Amino acid sequence: MKLLTLLFLLLSFVGTSQKCVIYFPMSKSEPIPNEWKKKEVVDVLNRIEEISQDTSSNFDYIELRSFGSIEGENLKGDFVSHGRASYTRYYLEKKFPFLANRIKIFSFSHDWDGFKKLADASPDSLEISGIIRSSANLEIREEKIADLLFKNPRIEQLLAPLRRCEIIIHFKK
Repeated sequence: MKLLTLLFLLLSFVGTSQKCVIYFPMSKSEPIPNEWKKKEVVDVLNRIEEISQDTSSNFDYIELRSFGSIEGENLKGDFVSHGRASYTRYYLEKKFPFLANRIKIFSFSHDWDGFKKLADASPDSLEISGIIRSSANLEIREEKIADLLFKNPRIEQLLAPLRRCEIIIHFKK
């Protein structure tokens, strides 16, 4: 029965991925306290531990996708986003040495797509959408959003979920 259960578990992960998200404070490369203790993160870390002990695993690689929120300069966003991915990579490689050379990093300075999705669901969606549509120039758009942040503190709540690093386990198909 154990062998059948193990076989089912292995087959259920073939060609799939497992994911969790670590969140960060504004302009910081170290996560919010206790992020590594959240259930979804612990589940992914436990899965990586299982992979490390299973030589027949179809594990392929870990993908880290780090993002910055939309406030601030693009260059600073690049720096912070890359720092988040580097911190997460260091943490994972220290905890799981077998991951060395099996982590791919993708970092994005400003998550405009994520911001648009969150903004569309907010009570301030019309005002935000108007700014985004009317400003093709990124610098002008950022200035207008910064002005809106100053006038409307609720907008800050939309930015916090953008400051993140996604950890995705990929398996061979």
